[in-house]
Amino acid sequence: MKILFICTSLEPGKDGVGDYSRCLASELIRQGHIVSVLAINDKHILNKFIGSQDGDGIELPVLRLPSVWTVKDRINNAKQYIDDFDPEWLSLQFVIFGYHPKGLPFGLGNQLSNLGKGRRWHIMFHEIWTGITKLSPLKHKIYGFLQREIIISIVWALKPPVITTSNGLYKMILDDSNITAEILPLFSNIPLAKKNSSFLSEINELLQIDGKNDKEYRVIGIFGSLYPQAKLEEALNSQLNLAAQKNPNLLFLSFGRISEEGIKEFSRLKELFSNKISFFQLGEQSPENVSQLFQIMDLGISCTPKEHIGKSGVYAAMRYHSLEVLIPGSDYIPEYDADIKKYNEDFLFNRDPYKWGVNYIAKSFLSLINAYDTNSK
Repeated sequence: MKILFICTSLEPGKDGVGDYSRCLASELIRQGHIVSVLAINDKHILNKFIGSQDGDGIELPVLRLPSVWTVKDRINNAKQYIDDFDPEWLSLQFVIFGYHPKGLPFGLGNQLSNLGKGRRWHIMFHEIWTGITKLSPLKHKIYGFLQREIIISIVWALKPPVITTSNGLYKMILDDSNITAEILPLFSNIPLAKKNSSFLSEINELLQIDGKNDKEYRVIGIFGSLYPQAKLEEALNSQLNLAAQKNPNLLFLSFGRISEEGIKEFSRLKELFSNKISFFQLGEQSPENVSQLFQIMDLGISCTPKEHIGKSGVYAAMRYHSLEVLIPGSDYIPEYDADIKKYNEDFLFNRDPYKWGVNYIAKSFLSLINAYDTNSK
């Protein structure tokens, strides 16, 4: 099958949806399909780039169009690329803020429809609109109203036979706006790495873990951003109580990209739990090392609230590594509270680890578009 993905940016490590698109496209090539990716509003470049990017050992054809270009120039270049590639499916990997700093890209539906007249569209809603609950601030509700109208206009203009989103909450909200979407869960962007004895020895030495007595230690950790709103203080107190019952030494690891706010929160927790928990900040790590760290951890902690956990790449990566994940934070959404809890408990929390892998999700994506192809004949 011939598929072209459309996202806004393809700067490696700087755009989550771009990284997602690259990873999924590369896996589809690995599975025997012909795939390319178009970045149509790339803020990280000043000049057009046409060539390839590496996708975990796969050479992926890409076109990147700079956001500093006029809309007309970007649309014309994108249309020419699409016509030359001649895909069977166009897959729009959608984040509304990728097209406008306030999430208000008026006219986007018509612009996109000009790219692929007569072609089949798929839309993946990575994000939707703001102000989704009556508890939202008035400003979010106003912007959200406009964003919702823009999204509805995009769906109307493209008439995609297949629409997906990553999580149950967004599906419920889209359904309430008469946009029927299937759930295509996120996948881990951290591949499962083979054991690296050298790296693990360095970590054990840093953590002062004796490999012969590793059961005396309980390693918990957080990957990526650390927020005060995540209520980690309560979570760590509960882990201390559990540790006291078995008398292990409790170790807390923080690794990955962390904000200045996160560094302050890490320091606050370290001081608060001094002499009770050993804290280690490991900084940014390669995907291989992140996988190694996941494999030595006993528990992962996610800062994403339970209500939004389905759109957390960190959660997907931890679960792919068969890691138990604690989610202390909450973002109460009264309109969907019971349904979100049911979705999480019945589906999300019980998925087998392999189903969080890109191989499985790529096959699920193909099943959705193949089902349409079969039914439309």
